[in-house]
Amino acid sequence: MRKIVLSIDASNDLERVIDFLATKSPEAAARAQNAIADQMEKILLHPAIYRPVHDRPEEREAVVAFGSYGYVLRYRRDHAADAVVVLRVWHQREQNG
Repeated sequence: MRKIVLSIDASNDLERVIDFLATKSPEAAARAQNAIADQMEKILLHPAIYRPVHDRPEEREAVVAFGSYGYVLRYRRDHAADAVVVLRVWHQREQNG
């Protein structure tokens, strides 16, 4: 069964973006965390449908709509481990990962 794996960078990114939002609104931080988790489940089901990264063809990006902007999840398939590895997570207004 395919699974989601967070890289160390992605885990740190996720903690950073949720902690930042929590300083403004704990409720919004919880909603963002749920939206990101929901997107990860969609990636798990359909990893090939999201946009490829221009200079890294083995990687893809999925956008998580949230408010006026959203979050970006960069990931790749790991066929040997039957997993989707989330490499980075960032807010669209940040420099990408």
